[in-house]
Amino acid sequence: MHLTLLCSLFQRTRKKTTKKASARFQAHKIQLTRFFGIFCPFVAMPRHTLLASAVLLAMTFQAHAWSLNSDIWYYADQVLTGSQAASEPVDSTLFPLANPEAGHMPNLWVSATLGHDLAGNEVRLDNSTLTVNRPLGSELTAGRLSAVQVTGASDIGTLYLRNNTLKLSGALAEDTDTYEIATALITDQTNIDSLTASGNLLEIDHANLAYTRQGSLPDIGSFLRENLSSVTIGQLAADHNAVRITNSELSVNVFAVRASVTESAQTLDNSVVIQDSTFVGDHQFDVIAVNGLGSDTGSLASQQSSVVISNVKHDGQSFYSIAADQLQSAISVSSSDASVILDNFQTDAKATGQICASYLHGRHNAEALNGTLDIRHSTVTGTLRGSLVALSSLNSDLTFGSVVAHNNTLAINDSMLGENLSDDSASAYGVEATSGTPTSFDLSSNSVSISDSTIQGSWQIVGASASGDIDFFNPQQSTAVFTNNSVILSNTQTQEGDADIFGIFAKNLLSAQAVGTTVQIADSEVSSVYGVSLDSVESAQAIGTSVQIAGSELNSVYGVRLSSVDSTSIQDTRVAVTDHSVVNTIIGVSARSSDHVDIVNTSIVIADSTVKGTVSLARLGGKTFLGTSSGNTLTLSNATVGSVMGVYGDYSSQDSFGENSRLILSGNNTVENYLTHFDNVDFYVTKENASAPILTLGATSQDDLSVSTLNGNDSAVWDLSDTSINIHVSGLNPGDSFELIDLAEGQSISVSTDTVFNKSDTFTTESWKVAEDSTLSGTISSDTLKDILDASSYRKTANSNASTLSDSILGSMAMINQATEFVADEGLLMAESSARSDATTLFGAMYGGKSSYDNAGDLDLDSMHLIVGASTRVSDTVLAAFFEAGWGDSDNRYATSSGNADHDYYGVGLALRHFVSDTFFLDTSLHGGMSSTDYSGRFASSGAKFDDNSLFAAAHIGAGMRFALTDTLMTEVYGRYALNWLSSESIRIDAADRSTLEYDDVFVHTLRFGTRLRHQLTDQFAWSAGLAYERTLQSDLKADVNNLAIDGVSLEGNTGVGELSATYRKSADSPWAASIALKGYVGQRQGAAGQVRLDYRF
Repeated sequence: MHLTLLCSLFQRTRKKTTKKASARFQAHKIQLTRFFGIFCPFVAMPRHTLLASAVLLAMTFQAHAWSLNSDIWYYADQVLTGSQAASEPVDSTLFPLANPEAGHMPNLWVSATLGHDLAGNEVRLDNSTLTVNRPLGSELTAGRLSAVQVTGASDIGTLYLRNNTLKLSGALAEDTDTYEIATALITDQTNIDSLTASGNLLEIDHANLAYTRQGSLPDIGSFLRENLSSVTIGQLAADHNAVRITNSELSVNVFAVRASVTESAQTLDNSVVIQDSTFVGDHQFDVIAVNGLGSDTGSLASQQSSVVISNVKHDGQSFYSIAADQLQSAISVSSSDASVILDNFQTDAKATGQICASYLHGRHNAEALNGTLDIRHSTVTGTLRGSLVALSSLNSDLTFGSVVAHNNTLAINDSMLGENLSDDSASAYGVEATSGTPTSFDLSSNSVSISDSTIQGSWQIVGASASGDIDFFNPQQSTAVFTNNSVILSNTQTQEGDADIFGIFAKNLLSAQAVGTTVQIADSEVSSVYGVSLDSVESAQAIGTSVQIAGSELNSVYGVRLSSVDSTSIQDTRVAVTDHSVVNTIIGVSARSSDHVDIVNTSIVIADSTVKGTVSLARLGGKTFLGTSSGNTLTLSNATVGSVMGVYGDYSSQDSFGENSRLILSGNNTVENYLTHFDNVDFYVTKENASAPILTLGATSQDDLSVSTLNGNDSAVWDLSDTSINIHVSGLNPGDSFELIDLAEGQSISVSTDTVFNKSDTFTTESWKVAEDSTLSGTISSDTLKDILDASSYRKTANSNASTLSDSILGSMAMINQATEFVADEGLLMAESSARSDATTLFGAMYGGKSSYDNAGDLDLDSMHLIVGASTRVSDTVLAAFFEAGWGDSDNRYATSSGNADHDYYGVGLALRHFVSDTFFLDTSLHGGMSSTDYSGRFASSGAKFDDNSLFAAAHIGAGMRFALTDTLMTEVYGRYALNWLSSESIRIDAADRSTLEYDDVFVHTLRFGTRLRHQLTDQFAWSAGLAYERTLQSDLKADVNNLAIDGVSLEGNTGVGELSATYRKSADSPWAASIALKGYVGQRQGAAGQVRLDYRF
């Protein structure tokens, strides 16, 4: 019916057509009829329809008359008007044209389903397919190609565009007027309240889409909104729309979804795949899966968008942009699981790209989660990002915004990062976040990984970056938290340029916190590495920064670098340079123009590597003030270094020694210039040092010593006044000589009466003071020290390594103490509940827990306990005999020592509970057996082991009262005393030197007072809760190693106990019962224990 109406409309408007338009139409009428089967005014309407724009696009309805105002032509299988919608699938093919001139009509629109002036609450345009197969040399001159098109003054409540397909091949670029190719296309003054675009596919194969002759490139996609300003969409839902391009030449912009919305957009799993193709020409182009433009009050959210570009070449020199998500100008934008994969994507050296998994630009909130940019076997340059997240203020709105970026990844393998010939440098980010409005940045677990690749030119490679945009009127207000961000390079080289690596980079912030930042460089060549770099931040904190360099060549390495940071706390920074690396400078913490810096537990390790210049734990400059400085350590093992410094300030800052700065030396090391700013020095001596010094120190010429005046002593390369020197010896026989330091000719070391020498073997330490101020030169050996030490100051003690031995025995004692508690609490309760007069019943249970004991070594104990036994009731007395066993694992830690022990025990025992009256009872237990301790110690340069088997015994006596508060509610108060004993032993220790551990009998006395509330809630369910106070009395472990007393360790202290349990029994006569119990401990013992029990009464 609508076909007849259209013919009639066409006849009514023919007479009003301008002469020019009429002549053009008459000229093509016969050809179009020949090739399209159309002769609308004179024959019955065929399957296809060709109409003037007066009918389909540019017509207006005034007083029931149509008017024509342009020359635009259409080819369509199905034409819809008014409130109509496609009711059946349309599958049409535009076959190859036999005549090359056929269809040469400007602005021809080709579509399978064309909707014009649609209106209604719900319109569905589904399941249309248009196939265009173009031969070379033919021209269609189509302005638009689409499977489904909505145009005209359409006003729609809900529009569905689903499962439509456009298939293209051939020489499409011959159509110089083409400006849009889309499976589903919306144009002109169209208003849509809600739109769903789902499952639309644009498939292009063996096509020429190189529109190089046009001023601007056509947009192609599976769903496009033509004019972002004239088409209005309120809400958009777009999912599973796809573009697939293979074996084609391209000079186009490619989108899976491109639209703007006034309210909100939700997209899911939209994708672009381009394979075995070439981008040609010098036009700027975009490849984006989801390109969304929002409003100042709306939101954009996208999930699982993806772009895959494989075996593709970019022959031109133009800028290009590739992204899975590009969401802009909404009050809130979010992207999750966006993915871009470039596999064998080759670009010209002058073609600069902006490539990222997600590009987000929001007004108030932006969230980028799990974005991945994966580049393989490719050559690219420009800016590479896992995600780019930015906020900009709206009408000077300075309310706090939010940026969240988690788990964004840039991964590069077997690729060339080319030099950016159009800019100063190129860059690569796991995530880059910026803001022009006050913002809270939360950047976590973002990373850059580069392997087996080459870097050309200047590059900046950053794990995570956050910067605020400030000016005179808007000072720093943004805050940033960085957590577990990383950069990892392996087998990557730099050519003709510099590559600077940043784990974290933060600038122009009110505060910044960086936790767990990691940079790893292996078998690579780069310029400089910065674990954390902070610039213009009012207050900052960097915790747990780790920089690891192995088998690489670099200019400089910084753990943490600060510039113009007002107040900073730097903790637990770790820098390790190993495996024959070559570096010019290593600085743990560098601070310039920073008001106050606290530096704690900075560690630098240089092993089997060379540092040509200076190594410094911390360098402070530009009027920087050093606050707290402690626990900072530099370790050299078979290293060659120019100069070595601890924590110090240069001439423009505070010249300060850090407290407890420590230098650790092992193997054979060379320091060419000087050592300074350490107050503890540790030498680890082994057999090789019997003939080779641990340290060769001094310059090859006097000119090299010009900087040694930093020591305050022009003649000494190393000033050891007020220094503690610790010598750890392993693998040598007592009395063997060894070499410590070999000084260059004319060089010396100064010591004073405040210098302390400590010589340690595995478990003991010998100490001396220097007899008088001295200057040492030449080779300094153990024999040299004998001449300068004060014999009267000598003392010998057990060291912290020995404390790990006694703590492990204490762990076995703690296991026995827990076993006694288990018998007195759970064991007797189970025996009582299962006991029957004139019968013997069986019971059993297990429980386990984690406990920490507040002693010198911070003993941690994981344990599991088992008890099985039999009980009976004789008058008012419950009697029980039982077998017990337990298994545990303990750890203890000291400064450079740690011990681990496996514990177990097996024993038997007796217990009873006697009821003096209905409310008052007495109970007691006695048990004993064998306990074993399997110890393994880990020390700075050695270790030790032993196995110990000891007898144990334990007993308790207690009393309690029970009061019935109601028929179902009862309370209990109790008290008890327990005694635990572990037999004395003498143990031979498997260690580098001959050592013996001996300890006396160990006794632990405990008192506990507590109360419980028991409630029989129903016939099947009961619960109980309790509180108790426990005091552990005399419990010192007296032990010695090699006849030297070990500092006493103890379980003594106060502990609070809370308990909660629940029991279920199906009926009073049921033999089965299930229960769960929990205990918590605070105080000297801290932790929790739990029990799940299944009981059966025989």
